[in-house]
Amino acid sequence: MKRPRERAEPAVAQAPPSNGTEPNGLDPAVIRAVVFAEHGDVFAVLGPHEIAPGTWEIRALLPEAVSAEAVIEGGRSLAMERLHPDGFFTVRVVAGERPVYR
Repeated sequence: MKRPRERAEPAVAQAPPSNGTEPNGLDPAVIRAVVFAEHGDVFAVLGPHEIAPGTWEIRALLPEAVSAEAVIEGGRSLAMERLHPDGFFTVRVVAGERPVYR
């Protein structure tokens, strides 16, 4: 009888938040367009995006939220940074592959 393969937990570490000067940072006009439902493709902005090799930014629009966390596979909780007062949040993570989160 074969034993089920154990699934290795991906190595995930929280990266420093954006300081607004990185070339891969989101343009404030893009954030505003998403927040005010004026962006033509919000899924090109929201969710996980690899912004540099091994560095991912998870983005969420949570209009009623005061704060937000991304819970990475394995149960690790990462506080998200609020980039817009109307509920646009991000968190950067270092991971070898696309992080699984909720």
